[in-house]
Amino acid sequence: MKLQSYALHNYKNIEQIGKLSAEQIEAIEVVGNVLPFKTNNYVVNELINWDNLENDPMFKLTFPQKGMLNEEHYKAMKIVLDHTSNRDEIKNMANIIRNELNPHPAGQVEHNVPK
Repeated sequence: MKLQSYALHNYKNIEQIGKLSAEQIEAIEVVGNVLPFKTNNYVVNELINWDNLENDPMFKLTFPQKGMLNEEHYKAMKIVLDHTSNRDEIKNMANIIRNELNPHPAGQVEHNVPK
């Protein structure tokens, strides 16, 4: 089996994507423009249970999910995607959102400071 990578630009080539709801596809598009997303044919074909996506941890870990962004960020990116295909505008909004995310939610910066 030859390894095939999938990311935001080509994930719709995955045959099983047809099993997703419009809401799930929207979430992949919206969140995938903010957070990195990459998978491969082994994960897609061998590790994901496409008949039980709601309970499949590999699907949830692999594909962008709506809950990965707060509601405000999700709506902001969706508005941009709905109103433009200009890559610079989309990247600008993604960078604004990324800068507002907390990369250290457990206080690693404050608690892991050497004294």
